[in-house]
Amino acid sequence: MTAFRRLIPALAISLWLGGALAADRPAPSSDNAYAAAKSAEIEMLKVRASSAPALGAGPVLMEADDLLRRFRQAPAAERGSLRAQLDAALARAELELSRGR
Repeated sequence: MTAFRRLIPALAISLWLGGALAADRPAPSSDNAYAAAKSAEIEMLKVRASSAPALGAGPVLMEADDLLRRFRQAPAAERGSLRAQLDAALARAELELSRGR
Protein backbone atom coordinates (compact mmCIF):
# COMPACT_ATOMS: atom_id res chain seq x y z
CA MET A 1 0.00 0.00 0.00
CA THR A 2 2.86 2.41 0.72
CA ALA A 3 4.34 1.78 -2.71
CA PHE A 4 1.00 2.69 -4.25
CA ARG A 5 0.90 5.96 -2.27
CA ARG A 6 4.36 6.85 -3.57
CA LEU A 7 3.44 5.97 -7.12
CA ILE A 8 0.53 8.40 -7.44
CA PRO A 9 2.54 11.60 -6.70
CA ALA A 10 5.38 10.39 -8.92
CA LEU A 11 2.92 9.72 -11.73
CA ALA A 12 1.29 13.12 -11.30
CA ILE A 13 4.67 14.89 -11.41
CA SER A 14 5.80 13.00 -14.50
CA LEU A 15 2.55 13.79 -16.31
CA TRP A 16 2.84 17.47 -15.35
CA LEU A 17 6.47 17.68 -16.55
CA GLY A 18 5.71 15.76 -19.73
CA GLY A 19 2.89 18.14 -20.60
CA ALA A 20 5.09 21.16 -19.98
CA LEU A 21 7.83 19.79 -22.22
CA ALA A 22 5.38 18.88 -24.98
CA ALA A 23 3.88 22.38 -24.91
CA ASP A 24 7.26 23.88 -25.80
CA ARG A 25 7.26 22.53 -29.35
CA PRO A 26 4.50 22.47 -31.96
CA ALA A 27 2.83 19.16 -32.49
CA PRO A 28 3.45 17.33 -35.78
CA SER A 29 -0.29 17.32 -36.39
CA SER A 30 -0.27 21.13 -36.40
CA ASP A 31 2.46 21.02 -39.06
CA ASN A 32 0.35 18.63 -41.12
CA ALA A 33 -2.69 20.86 -40.78
CA TYR A 34 -0.62 23.91 -41.75
CA ALA A 35 0.75 22.12 -44.84
CA ALA A 36 -2.74 21.02 -45.88
CA ALA A 37 -4.14 24.54 -45.47
CA LYS A 38 -1.28 26.09 -47.44
CA SER A 39 -1.64 23.47 -50.16
CA ALA A 40 -5.31 24.38 -50.52
CA GLU A 41 -4.41 28.08 -50.56
CA ILE A 42 -1.84 27.51 -53.33
CA GLU A 43 -4.39 25.60 -55.40
CA MET A 44 -6.96 28.36 -54.91
CA LEU A 45 -4.44 30.96 -56.05
CA LYS A 46 -3.59 28.84 -59.10
CA VAL A 47 -7.27 28.76 -60.07
CA ARG A 48 -7.48 32.54 -59.65
CA ALA A 49 -4.32 32.97 -61.74
CA SER A 50 -5.76 30.84 -64.53
CA SER A 51 -8.98 32.83 -64.66
CA ALA A 52 -7.35 36.28 -64.39
CA PRO A 53 -3.75 35.99 -65.59
CA ALA A 54 -1.14 38.08 -63.82
CA LEU A 55 2.40 37.95 -65.18
CA GLY A 56 4.18 37.82 -61.83
CA ALA A 57 1.92 35.28 -60.15
CA GLY A 58 3.20 32.18 -61.98
CA PRO A 59 6.79 32.26 -60.73
CA VAL A 60 5.68 33.18 -57.22
CA LEU A 61 3.25 30.24 -57.14
CA MET A 62 6.01 27.90 -58.33
CA GLU A 63 8.20 29.24 -55.51
CA ALA A 64 5.36 28.62 -53.04
CA ASP A 65 4.99 25.03 -54.30
CA ASP A 66 8.71 24.49 -53.81
CA LEU A 67 8.64 26.02 -50.32
CA LEU A 68 5.70 23.80 -49.34
CA ARG A 69 7.56 20.72 -50.57
CA ARG A 70 10.64 21.77 -48.59
CA PHE A 71 8.46 22.44 -45.51
CA ARG A 72 7.04 18.92 -45.63
CA GLN A 73 10.52 17.37 -45.90
CA ALA A 74 12.30 19.64 -43.42
CA PRO A 75 13.23 18.69 -39.88
CA ALA A 76 11.23 20.41 -37.15
CA ALA A 77 14.02 22.90 -36.39
CA GLU A 78 13.89 24.37 -39.91
CA ARG A 79 10.13 24.55 -40.31
CA GLY A 80 9.72 27.93 -38.61
CA SER A 81 11.77 29.80 -41.20
CA LEU A 82 10.12 27.89 -44.03
CA ARG A 83 6.69 28.85 -42.66
CA ALA A 84 7.66 32.52 -42.80
CA GLN A 85 9.02 32.19 -46.34
CA LEU A 86 5.92 30.34 -47.52
CA ASP A 87 3.59 32.89 -45.96
CA ALA A 88 5.56 35.69 -47.64
CA ALA A 89 5.44 33.95 -51.02
CA LEU A 90 1.68 33.48 -50.75
CA ALA A 91 1.23 37.14 -49.80
CA ARG A 92 3.28 38.16 -52.86
CA ALA A 93 1.15 35.90 -55.08
CA GLU A 94 -2.00 37.46 -53.64
CA LEU A 95 -0.62 40.94 -54.38
CA GLU A 96 0.30 39.98 -57.94
CA LEU A 97 -3.18 38.60 -58.55
CA SER A 98 -4.87 41.66 -57.10
CA ARG A 99 -2.67 43.94 -59.24
CA GLY A 100 -3.49 41.94 -62.37
CA ARG A 101 -7.16 42.93 -62.26
